[in-house]
Amino acid sequence: MLRAAVCAAALAAAAIAAAPAQAERLTVSQYGILVPTLPYAVALEKGFFKEEGLAIESIIQSHGGGTSVRNMLASELPVAEMALPAAIAAFKQGIDVRIIGDDAHTIGELVWVAKKGSPVKTVADLKGKKAAFTSPRSVTEIIIKTVLKRRGLLDDTQTIAAGGIGAALTALNNGAVDAATLVDPVLTKRGGEYQIVFHARNELPDLSWAVFVTTAKYLSENEDKVRKIVRARAKAVDFIYANREETARIYAKVWNLSEADAQAILPKFYEMKHWKRGEFNMKGFATMLEGMELVGELEKGFDIKRLLDDRFQALVKEK
Repeated sequence: MLRAAVCAAALAAAAIAAAPAQAERLTVSQYGILVPTLPYAVALEKGFFKEEGLAIESIIQSHGGGTSVRNMLASELPVAEMALPAAIAAFKQGIDVRIIGDDAHTIGELVWVAKKGSPVKTVADLKGKKAAFTSPRSVTEIIIKTVLKRRGLLDDTQTIAAGGIGAALTALNNGAVDAATLVDPVLTKRGGEYQIVFHARNELPDLSWAVFVTTAKYLSENEDKVRKIVRARAKAVDFIYANREETARIYAKVWNLSEADAQAILPKFYEMKHWKRGEFNMKGFATMLEGMELVGELEKGFDIKRLLDDRFQALVKEK
């Protein structure tokens, strides 16, 4: 009887050990929309999460802001990539957010465009004009106001919240504004219909806006698991740079584009070394904080170091 019970217990233990871990989902703001989120698509497609022993099988996509924070906190896996303003807003509301990775040091392909033939050809030409951004206190408002301030044009240019990138372009086409935001894939596919007023990355070359976060509590209780997620993403970033053809196929699949479009869009991101493994860029953080102060999102003198946890910085700096 005892022998049978021992055998039964052993079999049960083996079954539990062999059972697959419960599938988990990672929260990523603007996943499948903005190119900076490509490493997560690559990590899923190439099995890098599984290589680390993780059960991450899909992504919770959000359109940013407080939605990203709420999705992360409601998830079985409270780890996420989101915009820096969303992380700081959560921290100010009493959520013990910790930034463990700085995933994009440049805003990428974001541009402001004008109609073909418009007299607005440069940032200086925005004086006395109207420029659209997406929504109040968004990254696009932060960028346009920081650029205008540094150029001495903030008081002489009217900035307007259009409600989104598509709405901003509609406002431009209808003559309601003189310049509007534009990003890929529309920039590459239809950019020839407009003239570029300025590339945001040229005006603000250091801009740390996409960060990888979790909570202090989850990190203290699951440090090894979070380390594996960070390592899987870093592997995906390395894969992107080393395997351009396959990366383009993954991009086309997840973004629902043709491979020809993917091949046309991605080269500029390689040139600007857009995807980062997670290393902190303090100059990039400072630029974002400056912009957040401008739009009334942050008090002057906010200390970003209160949110930073550097325990994985040695890992992401490995090559």
